[in-house]
Amino acid sequence: MSDALLKKCEKIMAFAPKSVRDGYAKKQLAKRLNRYQNTGNVMLADVHYKIDGKAYFFLLDAIHKIETWDEIELTFYRPNTEVIWEYDTPTKVIKINSQGAGALMLYPINPFSLDQWNPDLEPKIEPAMFRCYLAHFYSPESIKSQADKVDEKPLVPPKILSSPRVLWDDIRNKGIVPFELTICAYTQKNRFRYQINVLDNKLIMDFRNQKIPIANRVERHPIDYNHLDKILSSQELPTLAKKVLTVFFELEDADAPDIHIGMGITEKMAQNNISALYKRGLLEAKGKPPKARYEINLGNVRDMAERLGD
Repeated sequence: MSDALLKKCEKIMAFAPKSVRDGYAKKQLAKRLNRYQNTGNVMLADVHYKIDGKAYFFLLDAIHKIETWDEIELTFYRPNTEVIWEYDTPTKVIKINSQGAGALMLYPINPFSLDQWNPDLEPKIEPAMFRCYLAHFYSPESIKSQADKVDEKPLVPPKILSSPRVLWDDIRNKGIVPFELTICAYTQKNRFRYQINVLDNKLIMDFRNQKIPIANRVERHPIDYNHLDKILSSQELPTLAKKVLTVFFELEDADAPDIHIGMGITEKMAQNNISALYKRGLLEAKGKPPKARYEINLGNVRDMAERLGD
């Protein structure tokens, strides 16, 4: 972690009330920043930002300098074609206006071919509506406010799934430092998800690539994805449980050994997370333990998303 990057993050945190920006908060920011940068995510491409026609290398700089904007453009370049693209869609450009409408420039891809896609081909333009959320962040807390906490959830979390402008305003109003931004693009038939490391300006590879067979993927309706994304954007579930839920959402069914092998976690961890999702009603059982298999409960996913609100 460089001093320059830490200073960029501290400038964002400076938007928070002075009462929560003590020495403890600054130390925690550095600690969380270092922890996130050592997560070992595989990167798929570099990201370049343009806001109202002006280029920015760091999104953090733009957030600090710009109060409001009309259009933001993300360009993905230097794609990593050495890795397998399965759950990620090769994309050249994302354009989003202040209302959350915009377009994608997508490359044709065949995930079952050795030569999956060619970055020299002409991308296809597809209109979309965009929502986003912070997958990883630091919400500043003083030593006093930290002592009052009853669990690990942040006292002042960012908004759940929101339009980019609404999330932008929320970050500046609360002084929340973004580490990883998730952009969800909803088209007429699909949902595309982009996970962006805003500290290093990189597109992150979906954790399921080369772990959960793409041949078993079941794609849902964009409205169902919107319900899932609301849950993933909230602080209701731990990070690992969110990943397990994501796996189940796009499979017909699975059991603990499937999750244990596919995600590289212990079978006990897999079963514990499945049980937690089952108790919340997000999964339903097919058969009886220990041979039970589980499938997503779309109705309860929708109900939980509606309870979370906007």
